[in-house]
Amino acid sequence: MKKKWLAVPVTLFALAGLAGCGGDKTSTPVQTPAPASTPGKQEQPAAAPETKKPSFKVEGIKDGDTLKPGDVKIKVALTDFKLVDFSTNKEPKAGEGHIHIWLDTDPKDAKIAQKVIKDADNIVLKDVKAGEHTLVVSLNGNDHKPVEGTAPVTIKFTVK
Repeated sequence: MKKKWLAVPVTLFALAGLAGCGGDKTSTPVQTPAPASTPGKQEQPAAAPETKKPSFKVEGIKDGDTLKPGDVKIKVALTDFKLVDFSTNKEPKAGEGHIHIWLDTDPKDAKIAQKVIKDADNIVLKDVKAGEHTLVVSLNGNDHKPVEGTAPVTIKFTVK
């Protein structure tokens, strides 16, 4: 009978010892294996990092406006685009260039465009006379070619 009572404390002691094992050690995370690919289903490649696409918006004047004669002030708000001097930065570089502005002239002729290489927030069209006018603004690279993904903005306005 003594053997039965002795067996109970020994068993409890052994169980308590097992329960306390490893209490001071940090556990190692278990990695779950990646799921096997489904037969017949192609895995999609990782998406390429998104490149920023330049854009612009003409502010201070809008299509159909009627203005007073004199200087016309506009702003070209740029996104992901840096203005640089094309005479010293001749090689095309993504995300940089200059602005071309045509007022009542052929927007296909880059030579006659007003070029903006700094301060796109304060562009002044000098001494605009009474009449109907067409303003064309485009974003151009250092090679004077339009920036890919952008389109010229055309604004027709009247000066009275």
